[in-house]
Amino acid sequence: MMPSSSTDTGRVPPASNQANPLSIDKNESYRRKLVQCQYCMRSKAEGLTLSKCAGCRLELYCSKECQKKAWPLHKAKCHMNQRNRLKSDDPLMDERIKRLRDFTKEHGPTIVEAGIRALQIGIRPENAQEFVLALLVRERPSTRPELSYFVTDAEVVPIEAFGEATNDLREEMKALIEHQKHCGDPVAGAFIVTLRDPEHNLTTLSPTGYGASTTYDKPMPWREWVMAHMNGGILL
Repeated sequence: MMPSSSTDTGRVPPASNQANPLSIDKNESYRRKLVQCQYCMRSKAEGLTLSKCAGCRLELYCSKECQKKAWPLHKAKCHMNQRNRLKSDDPLMDERIKRLRDFTKEHGPTIVEAGIRALQIGIRPENAQEFVLALLVRERPSTRPELSYFVTDAEVVPIEAFGEATNDLREEMKALIEHQKHCGDPVAGAFIVTLRDPEHNLTTLSPTGYGASTTYDKPMPWREWVMAHMNGGILL
């Protein structure tokens, strides 16, 4: 079960096909480094051959061993992507899932910052386990992945709103923290962000880790901030 949100039927403004000048410049070499094994984080730029998960057909792994080790972190997301595909008669569903995943990846640092602000993790760290940052999005044409969706709303919802998937989400957060330790990049904690496209009945999950030095000890503005950055294609 996914939390329900009202669909924004307003007009989505057209996207530019140019990079936002406020974004950090990211060249092709950088983008190849983002195509990584989802367990060991070695990248395509190193000459690796990466294979897709047979279940979701999205996440990439350099070996069966890495895929097996990544399963606790990938399980909930894999099952959700498979359910999205089975419930849909949309022939473009696989492409839409990939577009939404790529949009999420491009805005990864922004999503981390927004989650820390929205959940007020620096004030009450346990919020990371009790709440989820939920972004409502609509598809829009663009040749740039960071502009391929438009955020129409953002809210904080209880993690229990995900019903039977709640325990899996908490397990994914634990697995992410252990995985970051394995990679030599320990994190202070983790939280969940969802992006939902109600027009195509599509939802993705993004377990997100955060460091101890990136929290705030007082409330910070977040809703307008995250919408302005993601809708403007501003990459941190």
